[in-house]
Amino acid sequence: MSKKDKEEFAKGAKIKKSARRIKLYIKLNQEESEHWSQFYEMAAQTSGWSEQAFAKLMFIQGIQSFSAEMKAHVEGLSDEDKEKIMSEATEEVVDMDDKDKPSAIVNPYESE
Repeated sequence: MSKKDKEEFAKGAKIKKSARRIKLYIKLNQEESEHWSQFYEMAAQTSGWSEQAFAKLMFIQGIQSFSAEMKAHVEGLSDEDKEKIMSEATEEVVDMDDKDKPSAIVNPYESE
């Protein structure tokens, strides 16, 4: 997916963060809305989930699926490429809401 396609895809999506919660807002176009409605109606017949619970379930399962794909991709990389990625990922990240308390990403492959 090109950068332009990614930007177009992201239109209508909003993320609001607070100290303890994240709220996701996703605006679907007409075609996407119709697909969602059909998919939910089919799943609701057998699952008994509310639409809100089903949406959250799909989001969480999507994260898990994406994480599994990323893990498989990283496992296929050379040790040099893994080291480069992990060194970039462990750079300090500053929390914009609380600039006095920077947080860091922990490298799970780094021994203490």
